[in-house]
Amino acid sequence: LVLFGSIIGLLQYVFRPVRLINQGEAIVIERHGVFNREGTAGWCWVWPFFDRVRRVEWRYYVESHTSLGTPTTSLEVFRSERIPVTGCVHATVPFACQTADGAVFSVALTQPYDVISVKRAAYVKHLFLSLDAQLRSETMAAASALTHEKCDAHTLEEVLRSRLGNLKWASQNGLQLGACSVSSFKYTFDAALTGSSSSSSKPRTTKKSAGALAVTSRDDALA
Repeated sequence: LVLFGSIIGLLQYVFRPVRLINQGEAIVIERHGVFNREGTAGWCWVWPFFDRVRRVEWRYYVESHTSLGTPTTSLEVFRSERIPVTGCVHATVPFACQTADGAVFSVALTQPYDVISVKRAAYVKHLFLSLDAQLRSETMAAASALTHEKCDAHTLEEVLRSRLGNLKWASQNGLQLGACSVSSFKYTFDAALTGSSSSSSKPRTTKKSAGALAVTSRDDALA
């Protein structure tokens, strides 16, 4: 019985460093605290005492509602050694933008992406917050060049896709951005536009199905 237990213990020690990486995921293996190699789908060996798998901690915004139905925004954290690399989607919470003629609207975006460089992405400390800030900045810049008559969900999508296509997210952060889409769009006109025609001064709302945020394997990794 003692011999059997010893054999089981030895087998556990021998095979403990072996990691099975799922399809669509990857890990970053460090040796002595610095990047050594990437582990992709399949079996991966992590040497005891020398290697360790890097654990990412990326914060992101989520929207929830109070018991009275008031929307609130909070930060959550994705913590994991396994980084999803394909079919990922980042969704922003609704934020305010203003057109060139002072009309204010609320918009939320859905941004698909693939991780094409796990090494680069794993070492970006605030990956999701950086992507969120970039999407907000580009949306505000696009809206500021349009009047409220020309600014709608479809036009905003076209302008954003053109603007985001010129960014260097692939080379700088390891993400290949897909076609950005508007998941919700609602106008709230400024007082300066009250003189507009009644047909144009009514709030316009466009809603699309919102995508899931970024990472499909977050369930076991949330704080």
